[in-house]
Amino acid sequence: MEQAYLDLGRKLLEEGHEKGDRTGTGTRSIFGYQMRFDLQKGFPLLTTKRVPFGLIKSELLWFLKGDTNIRYLLQNNNHIWDEWAFERYIKSDEYHGPDMTDFGHRSISDPEFNKQYQEQSQLFCERILTDDAFAEKYGDLGHIYGYQWRHWETKDGGFIDQIKEVVEAIKKTPDSRRLIVSAWNPEDVPSMALPPCHTMFQFYVHDGRLSCQLYQRSGDVFLGVPFNIASYALLTHLIAHETGLEVGEFIHTLGDAHLYSNHVEQMKEQLSREMRAFPKIVLNTEKNLCLTLKWMISRLKAMNLIQQSKRQSQYEHRKDDEMLAAIWAQDENGLIGKEDQLPWRLPNDLKFFKQMTEANTLVMGRKTFEGMGSRPLPNRQTIVMTRDRDYQADNVMVMHEIEEVLDYAKENDGILFVAGGSAIYKEFLPFCSVLYRTVIHHSFIGDTYFPEVDWDQWSLINISQGEMDEKNPYAHQFETYQRKRK
Repeated sequence: MEQAYLDLGRKLLEEGHEKGDRTGTGTRSIFGYQMRFDLQKGFPLLTTKRVPFGLIKSELLWFLKGDTNIRYLLQNNNHIWDEWAFERYIKSDEYHGPDMTDFGHRSISDPEFNKQYQEQSQLFCERILTDDAFAEKYGDLGHIYGYQWRHWETKDGGFIDQIKEVVEAIKKTPDSRRLIVSAWNPEDVPSMALPPCHTMFQFYVHDGRLSCQLYQRSGDVFLGVPFNIASYALLTHLIAHETGLEVGEFIHTLGDAHLYSNHVEQMKEQLSREMRAFPKIVLNTEKNLCLTLKWMISRLKAMNLIQQSKRQSQYEHRKDDEMLAAIWAQDENGLIGKEDQLPWRLPNDLKFFKQMTEANTLVMGRKTFEGMGSRPLPNRQTIVMTRDRDYQADNVMVMHEIEEVLDYAKENDGILFVAGGSAIYKEFLPFCSVLYRTVIHHSFIGDTYFPEVDWDQWSLINISQGEMDEKNPYAHQFETYQRKRK
């Protein structure tokens, strides 16, 4: 099935019309093209280039939440939409940094300018994460996809939840030819940071299977289209699961399909690579026929990709920056434990831990695991590290060397969270790119401390205060750090 995408790339190289574009880069373009993917045969996540599934999940959830502010994406280490919000900011009176005019083109052609752009963009993102008023003003992108999907405004002041309505229609009238969701609202287009590229999609039910056709007015074939294919295939799986159907086809219809001039050599390289079998997608939760936002969140967090074949080449092994992360809670002195137990009870932190780690993998030492009652947490894979070669435990993976864990992380989608104890944290910290730390503003008595961290290597990208109440009697805050790029 991947051949359909590669055929499009080859057609653009051989037959594409040279056209200008708003970025000034230049493109090779064709008008009117269709690809078909049989979702029964695999999930269309391309194997000839890296397509980070984690970014696809978080962006789709952002759409389904009806959200239009990039803060949620940044909190999930997703930077797909940064430049559109940044462009609005630099045009405002509040921006006083270096001239960022035409930053998209200049950052590619001018290495010195690119350094300035990266610095200003990082400062912008950090402020979005830490300044509520700034995020509200400059993080919002207008009435783009999520707003139109979930909150389409009517002339009488009401709203239409298109996702909810199309699901109900599929259940009640599956033969309808009106199973459509549109993101193209002409009245709102002028105020959008970027008018919708994937403008509308339609569902079709036949023989107990749900198919989806997307019309995309504009498709960046090298960068954007691989994401679009996987995103709408994932959406089809979600809606099919919600409506009690099997998946059918995903049909991708493109208007202006184009290849930017600076992607020509990369596309040629991609065409030279060997295709591999598509992965399969598995829903790990029971079917729940009530479409709610909570349902959508749980489904997306429960997605796993099971690879049908090992990926061996270097480009296939590259993963998201968040492949390994450490997560822990500490008091104001860095204390994390007492006799292999937490020295405090803080439900807010337990809730945060669950929210971050569900549908991912935990790695912990044997003592930490036994301190939890030797039972793995639900909806998570668990790796127990021990030197004891004879150690066994039910429903967990037992590993003895850090290399085993790192190999597992390379071969499996999702985030691997290091969850203690102190020696395990120390061993894995050099390999982590993100840290999630809960700081409790109180001093406790205990015997285990978090290992020393060189904070010069880390940037604080998010901080939020926890709410105190009867069940959470200590002041506390949640912090997220990202390793600085060298």
